[in-house]
Amino acid sequence: VHPGMLLWGMVSEVGDLNLKVSLPDGLSGVVPVTDVSRVFTQALQRAQASKGESGGGDNDGDDDDDDDDDDDTPMLSELYYPGQLVRCVVTEVSSGADKGDFGAAKRSRAAVTDGAGSRRRIVLSLDPEKVNKALPARLVQPGVNVAGVVCSVDSQG
Repeated sequence: VHPGMLLWGMVSEVGDLNLKVSLPDGLSGVVPVTDVSRVFTQALQRAQASKGESGGGDNDGDDDDDDDDDDDTPMLSELYYPGQLVRCVVTEVSSGADKGDFGAAKRSRAAVTDGAGSRRRIVLSLDPEKVNKALPARLVQPGVNVAGVVCSVDSQG
């Protein structure tokens, strides 16, 4: 397994901030919420910014209820479910001793033991821009599964 490798995986757990994905050969990896798609990440950032603007008052409980009603950004559990097949690309493979920004990967037990007994974390992305980057244009033809994301919905067609 190496960065850039394109894989089919199966969602095994859906968390608030990541997905755990079962991979071939008994491996597993983690998809951080920020690597689902660029559009999803932008929606999360907009939702966080709007909460930051309205959430500084003393009525945090009331503001949170209002934000939930106004926020149309779906949760990961609304987009993915255990058993769902996903195309993913490996973005990072690191040893368990490495320190970095992958606390979510550690917490989700996405570290695996290889044959030599060493532990490593496999970080994945479902972002269509990253997943489709490895797909040669000559292979895009009728019947081929290509990842995508809906950027907007127009009422005019």
